[in-house]
Amino acid sequence: MDSTTERTSLTSPRASGRAAPGLAFFVLLTAMSVLPVNIYLPALPDIAHTFGASFALVNRCAASTPSRSSPSGSSWESETA
Repeated sequence: MDSTTERTSLTSPRASGRAAPGLAFFVLLTAMSVLPVNIYLPALPDIAHTFGASFALVNRCAASTPSRSSPSGSSWESETA
């Protein structure tokens, strides 16, 4: 292979011929990641009132995935008591 062929193969965008996503794509993707928060956040007080739970517990449940127990051994059930 000569140096021209090596240079061309190294500067090719991708093997499929399509260019990599640009900066605008990643900015849009990042901006859309907060959309679910803007949807459920206004409803948190109503959810807390409906289920008779504290606002903090509803917020924690909506913002995270529950685990079976924390490293200290306490579980989610102990917070509702």
